[in-house]
This record gives sequence, structure tokens and C-alpha cells, in this order.
Amino acid sequence: MTLGSDALSIARAGIAAVRPDAAVRRALKVHPRALTVGGTPMPLSRVAWIVTVTIALVTALLMLLEGYSGYAGVSLAVGASAAINLF
Repeated sequence: MTLGSDALSIARAGIAAVRPDAAVRRALKVHPRALTVGGTPMPLSRVAWIVTVTIALVTALLMLLEGYSGYAGVSLAVGASAAINLF
């Protein structure tokens, strides 16, 4: 083994260790009615509400940045209404 081949082996191992697809597969497990995130089961209905709230908040932020404050307020209200279902 040479220094160059050792360095190449180390680089390949480092890249393989941080592959996002492998990390996601290790962290997420999909079941028929739930999603296990890091060993903690989460019902798919809760995941759907989290996605809904996130989309509403991103929409509100984009509308606010573009100067549409009324539409941003409506999107924020939708997000807040959907967030109630998370608790």
C-alpha cells in the first residue's frame, strides 16, 4: 500500500459513511400506518399535518417577502389552524 492508495481508501470510506440515502434508510422505517423516525413511531396522520403546517409557513414567508402581507396572513392562519391538530 502506498500513501496515495491509503488516502483514496480513506476518502472513499468517508464518502460512504455520509451518504444521505443510507443515513435516511437507517433513520426512517415505513410501516403500514406509521413512520418510525430514529426508533420513535409516528402515525402517518401526524406526518401529514406536519407537512401541511410546514408548507403553509413556507408559503406565508414567501408571500411576506414578496410584499403580499394579506396573503401571508391567510397562509399563517392556515398553518396555525393545521398546527392545532398536532397537539
